[in-house]
Amino acid sequence: MVNTSDAAGSWFADEDEGSGNWFAKAMGAVLVPKTEGAPAPQASSVTVNHDNVLAAGKIIQDQADALEDKARSLGMRMHVKAPGMDPVSLEAAGAWNWRLVEAEDSHLERVRQYTQSLQNLANQLRDSAKQYGFNEEEIAASFGDRRA
Repeated sequence: MVNTSDAAGSWFADEDEGSGNWFAKAMGAVLVPKTEGAPAPQASSVTVNHDNVLAAGKIIQDQADALEDKARSLGMRMHVKAPGMDPVSLEAAGAWNWRLVEAEDSHLERVRQYTQSLQNLANQLRDSAKQYGFNEEEIAASFGDRRA
């Protein structure tokens, strides 16, 4: 794997010698914004009706659950181990770990924020389904509800 920089100066890992970008593959190719301090992406609007609210809710809930599971299982594996005990290696590994998993606006935290925004949308779709006359059992069955 080779670390390269884009035109904006953001660093990322390129595939090299068939190793693949394990993080992008593991996270299902979820794109995390590279903009410094940018909030997690937000859904602008979703239009649903009686005929599609349960299907839309299931799609969003499934994605939120899958992303949460991946972030939980891989989060700590994102730590970078220093390749040596020299000061440069130790400092570089610390900087990578800060940016990837430890900072308030780390990449892992942004994934968590995005997951929460998906969960919030799923909850809004649950409320919409209730307003369309679906009962709790129908909603839970459709959403594959972990809470039920």
